[in-house]
Amino acid sequence: MVRTYKKKLGARSYKNYSDENLAKAVEEVRSGQLSQKAAAEKYKINRTTILNRIHHKHEGNPGHPPVLTPEEEKIIAESLGVAADWGFPMTKKDIRSVIEKFVSKQGRNIPQWHGNVPGYDFVNDFAARNNLSHRLATNIKIARSSVGVNEITEFFENLRPTLEQTRPDLIYNYDETNITDDPGAQKVLVPRGRKRVERVKEHSKSSISIMFCGTAGGEMIPPMVVYKAKNLYDNWIQGGPSGTVYSYSSSGWFDMLQFEIWFFKILLPHIKKHRIGDEKVVVMGDNLASHFAPEVIKTVQDNNIYFTTLTPNSTHMLQPLDVGIFAPMKKQWRKVLDQWRQESRRKGTIPKEQFPVLLKRLMDALAPNMEKNLKSAFRATGIHPFDPQVVLRKLPSESTSETGRVLDESLLDFLKETRGYNANRIRHQRGKKLTHKPGAHIGNAEVPTTKERNTAEDTQGASSSKRTKDTTEDENFCSICQCDFRHYRSKKEWICCVTCLKWVCGNCNKGSLDPSYECERCEDED
Repeated sequence: MVRTYKKKLGARSYKNYSDENLAKAVEEVRSGQLSQKAAAEKYKINRTTILNRIHHKHEGNPGHPPVLTPEEEKIIAESLGVAADWGFPMTKKDIRSVIEKFVSKQGRNIPQWHGNVPGYDFVNDFAARNNLSHRLATNIKIARSSVGVNEITEFFENLRPTLEQTRPDLIYNYDETNITDDPGAQKVLVPRGRKRVERVKEHSKSSISIMFCGTAGGEMIPPMVVYKAKNLYDNWIQGGPSGTVYSYSSSGWFDMLQFEIWFFKILLPHIKKHRIGDEKVVVMGDNLASHFAPEVIKTVQDNNIYFTTLTPNSTHMLQPLDVGIFAPMKKQWRKVLDQWRQESRRKGTIPKEQFPVLLKRLMDALAPNMEKNLKSAFRATGIHPFDPQVVLRKLPSESTSETGRVLDESLLDFLKETRGYNANRIRHQRGKKLTHKPGAHIGNAEVPTTKERNTAEDTQGASSSKRTKDTTEDENFCSICQCDFRHYRSKKEWICCVTCLKWVCGNCNKGSLDPSYECERCEDED
């Protein structure tokens, strides 16, 4: 049988009329208003068709009868929806396997399907009949998928009293991101059958860290740029967006010192300029240890600033900048970078003296829609207007799946076979970054000083990734808190991140002995 039947020229047509016109023709013939011939001429319907409908013959749909009943297709479609809600969306190949198991469990044999496995045409028609669409899935780690209703509810309940008393102009969300020197892949037109398509385009793996911060009122405050360097030169800070602060670090990331510079030079002056009297201010961001410098914590307490963090592993749902700003920003950055490459014909990485100009181009291009995007981002995260249900509706609910959907046994079998299901799997438990509740205010007692962290006693065993004496100057410092390895008493606690290959001290890695340890910065970037 052909995969997709194509009508031949000159073949008779089937059902080139609407059901409404057929019903009218039948009614008028039955009532005696028109003869069969007159009704056929009036509504352009074959006379035999009208006669068959009057005598209730051939009332089914034309073509081969469906293999699955509408009720069976509904069960399968709802089961696929449940699987997608729980983080296991299906491909076309997966759907074919699920349907094969569904039919085989009923003891049925479908002659048209080889081995009871439906073809891809059936899957396409099945998707069209049941309102299913093809989407590009985003990969998330198990830690992110494990965030549940209780954690999100607790976060919003802790924030509720403060947010309801705060103006949207004084609700801040900050987050650092990196801008890479890579224009990314792009679809192009080439002759059909071409197996390998390459585009000559200068690029590199270098990146520059930037701290962005926006308010629920729709204002993006000036950013801060951190270069990976040992010094800062005057031509690296010229031509950028107004109010931008520039700094540098050995790792190119925001350590505790860089965060203090951003807080005291950008955020705190902006708060003092826009608040009236002693109004409440809310500042929220990632749960990174480098964001909690003792001087920052003391200042927020003295200035009536509610400084809090988001629920761990939930920034893809609760962080406004992640939800609504960074994706269009990086898409626009690729356009700015591509245009600059064409204009300058420059090879290699972006010179640091050119970066402020490119950053200004980026911010100018985003400016017309920035206010609208920021307000939409805060609304999509349920922070302002305050509505936790906006986020909770995105989470899979067991009560919803039990009352409104049917998860077929064949789908469960498929998930167990193909998704590595193991109920007895032991998970590695990592220590929490801070001991406070997400959404709650942070106090001084919860944040140890740098001196206390670096003088901790040596209580852990040797790490699986020990430091050696042959290290570069950059590797003498922790990539998170920037403490010096040479002055750290518990040197055996240091461990190397498998993703960025940077060293992390024992305090920041919580004494981890995991051979596949990944630092908190790499986890948040994922």
